[in-house]
Amino acid sequence: MMMKMTRHSFQLLVAFACSVALLGSGKAALVLTDANAFHSTEAGAYTFTDCWDTRGGNDIYNLWLHDGAMWVNGLGDQQARPNLPLGAGQYSFWLLASPGSASGYHGLNLFF
Repeated sequence: MMMKMTRHSFQLLVAFACSVALLGSGKAALVLTDANAFHSTEAGAYTFTDCWDTRGGNDIYNLWLHDGAMWVNGLGDQQARPNLPLGAGQYSFWLLASPGSASGYHGLNLFF
């Protein structure tokens, strides 16, 4: 389902690609269930400024994932949490966030 951005103001936080390798036969797909991004120093240390996540319903800015064709998670708190099965292969995502700053260095945690 393609969703249009209408009343939402987003900025591109980061675009990233990941590879999933499932070793052995019969391995189940990984499921991406959460992500968070944060401002960091050049060395990767958390700066305690802007932070975004896909949990929704909390005091942290929301983080939205887009795979280039469609939204991975929805545009409201109730749809913020992804539930994306990932089989072996390569995936690319755009992370969009609002509000906050997209300048400087960022850290990213993915939860499976």
